Amino acid sequence: MFYVVETTAEVEGQSLPTYGIGWGGESIPDLCLEKETTCSFVGLCNTGELSVLHVRDVADDFLNGGFSVS
Repeated sequence: MFYVVETTAEVEGQSLPTYGIGWGGESIPDLCLEKETTCSFVGLCNTGELSVLHVRDVADDFLNGGFSVS
């Protein structure tokens, strides 16, 4: 099961919360500044039963605009 991870990043001199995806002791942090969007993305990964073998590719698609909240 995937879950949302929260970290802090320095953006233009400000510390801001950033959100990413985690699973089984691994994670890809700093995917998005919007928690709701990240939660939707993680939910879709869980609903679609995404294999951990493909999560990095899917996260790359997310970063390149391949995901939208309808």
